Order: sequence, then structure tokens, then C-alpha cells
Amino acid sequence: PAAPVSGGFAANPISGPPAPRSVSGPPAAPTSAHPAHTAPTSGPPAPASPVAGDPAPSSPFGGPPAPRAPIPGPTPAQRGAPGTVVGGRYALRTAIGHGGMGTVWRATDTVLRRDVAVKEVVLPPGLAPVDRDSMYQRTLREARAAAALSHPAVVQVYDVVTDGGRPWIVMELLQSRSLAEMIVEDGPLAPRAVAKIGIALLGALEVAHAAGVLHRDVKPANVLISSDGRCVLTDFGVARMPTDAELTSPGMVLGSPHFISPERAVGSSFGAPSDLFSRGVTLYTAVEGRPP
Repeated sequence: PAAPVSGGFAANPISGPPAPRSVSGPPAAPTSAHPAHTAPTSGPPAPASPVAGDPAPSSPFGGPPAPRAPIPGPTPAQRGAPGTVVGGRYALRTAIGHGGMGTVWRATDTVLRRDVAVKEVVLPPGLAPVDRDSMYQRTLREARAAAALSHPAVVQVYDVVTDGGRPWIVMELLQSRSLAEMIVEDGPLAPRAVAKIGIALLGALEVAHAAGVLHRDVKPANVLISSDGRCVLTDFGVARMPTDAELTSPGMVLGSPHFISPERAVGSSFGAPSDLFSRGVTLYTAVEGRPP
């Protein structure tokens, strides 16, 4: 048979019409009308952006999720201010004291219509959420325990309320000066007067320790001398956990450096003897006009 002409039709060995002859040349590229024939994009798909509130992403090497940054403490806008009503009852008026763990406010009890002192507890910044919650709970427990103490040299705790997610301690308001103010303004005290202060503090600590309450911050600023001569140990209920060293950054210890006991300074376990050591340093400071 004659050779088929290029572009023509070859005879079909099976009966029927001849099959079409393929035309030489490269196949035509698919047009945009057929998107299913387009080549896929190279590389894996881009990961979706994380959504706020999602759990922390896991490690690419199969480890546990990376820890998130600690939640910061309350901002100045969230802190107490004159005119703020705490617990729907206590109206803050003026700040009368500041410390490493918070601020003491002169306030008005709008229900009983009397003046009180309100301690705003503010923890150090940078604590992890679990440590922050643990210290808040310890504050509430110890403040309630202090409220059960009955001694002339222990400040009376009237109430403990939670407002803004933080505990506030309501105490009696004393017309007094702190021992620290007296030392600065009047100079060292007479030994006989310091001896009377020491006896009062010893009674306060004895009652507190018998109830299982550790003060953990005995110092001249927390010793009040009222206008009628009454000596009062204040600032009970502020969180001072026995595991301070575990809840803070390495080398950081809560409290006043001049008055803390050696075991607290090195992060060891502590108890009632630590309060007695701080009492001794406080009395030394009152007599000498400066800490040892």
C-alpha cells in the first residue's frame, strides 16, 4: 500500500472509518480557560497566623509548648486612686503609706460611716500567673487568720475583700506615727522606751505565732506608736510565702534587706525565729538610730 501522506489518515486495520493521524509538533499549552491544568505553586503552604488567645505553639522538635511571657501586674490606671470604691463599700481618700507590697489608704466605710485603713496589695512585676494567684490566695488566708488575733499590740483587721482580681485588707485606722518616722524626726529613742516597745512586739508575735501566722516583715516602718502611747505591730496579712526564693528571680528576696533574717537572705526555710530576729534589729535601730 502507498505510504500515507503527512497529515492524512492511516487505514484502520479494523473495519470502520480510518483513525485520525496525529500531527507532529509539541502539544499546545493549556489556556487560562482551564485553571485545573495549571502547575501547582512550589513549596509547602504558608502556616496560618496565630489567633490571639490560642495556646502557645509547640516546639518544631516535638517538645512541650513554649512558655508564654509572665502576665504583668496592674498598670497605674488599674491601681487605687482617691475616690475609688473598693468592694462597693470602702471609698479611698488619701494614701498614707507605701511599701514594697502595696499602698495603705485612708478610707471611709460607707456602711458603718467610720474611717478605716485599706491596704492595697500589689505584687512585684514579672511573676508568672500561677505564682501570682498563689500569693493572692496566701494573702487572703493570712489576712483572715490575722483578723482572728486579739491583742492590744496587733492591729485589728476588719475585713478582706477582693476587687479587680486583687485582695484588699481593711484595718483599723490609728492616729499614730511609725517608729521609723520617730527615729528620723526625733532621733534615737531612750532605752527604757525601746524596752517597752520590745515587750509589746514580743506579745504580738507570740499571739500570732501561736495562731500559725508569720509576720515576715517586722521593721520600724511597721511598728506604730499611737497618740495614747499604744504600740501596734501592723501589716499582717501581706503575702510573705516561705518559698519566696522560688517565686522570684534568682537573688531577689521580698522584704526589707536591713531587717530580714540571714536564713531569709539566702533563700532558706524560715519560721517564727525569723520574726524574732527582725524584732531584735528593729529595737537596735530604735536605740542607735540606724540598723546594724
